[in-house]
Amino acid sequence: MFVICYSCIKHISITVCYAVKEQGLQEQKKQQLMQECLHLRSRLEALQAECQKDKEEKIVLREQLWESREQLQQQAEFCTGLGAATCTLLWSASSKEEAVRDILADGKLEPFLSVAGQTLESFVKSLDEEEKPQQQHYNSHEHQFVLALAGVITNIAAVTSGRDFISNSAHILLDTLMQLLGLMKPGVFAKLKVWVNTHTHTHTLKHTLSIHSAEKFQLQIPNT
Repeated sequence: MFVICYSCIKHISITVCYAVKEQGLQEQKKQQLMQECLHLRSRLEALQAECQKDKEEKIVLREQLWESREQLQQQAEFCTGLGAATCTLLWSASSKEEAVRDILADGKLEPFLSVAGQTLESFVKSLDEEEKPQQQHYNSHEHQFVLALAGVITNIAAVTSGRDFISNSAHILLDTLMQLLGLMKPGVFAKLKVWVNTHTHTHTLKHTLSIHSAEKFQLQIPNT
């Protein structure tokens, strides 16, 4: 005769309940992990979309940057060409003594000479750092602009009143011309170096020579 063991049944029941509870906990953990996985996947997709958006924006910005550079280069070339044409015209006009006197009477010569000195200094420094053969762009607008600018100064210095003005009021320009000789390497834009040596008249260098040594800048002063 089969005898029911209540203690065994109780033990089995407890075991079954524990197993069911454990299974429920495992299922709960599984669901939680799935939720976390979905959350992480959603976050990953959002970050990937944001990353892709950033890449596209960078591409657009890079294209805009190249366009801006091209526009800036075009504007620089236009301004240089305009400056070359204007200074060449002024160079021609200033060859007449009456024109130089009119320029002096206008009262705008001092700021012009200041800008001219800065331009010459910047140009020669750029030549000093240039790696390409200078002859390749010898006839560029930039070279013509600088030569014309130097020509205007030459014409002004050729007139007594203009030379006196430069000697008395354009000390910065004189100092710049002295420094240019030290900055220019042998063979670099010799045409400008010849101009500096030839046209910086002895009288216009009195102020500079009182401060700087002519030997330091290797300046040959013409006999008068």
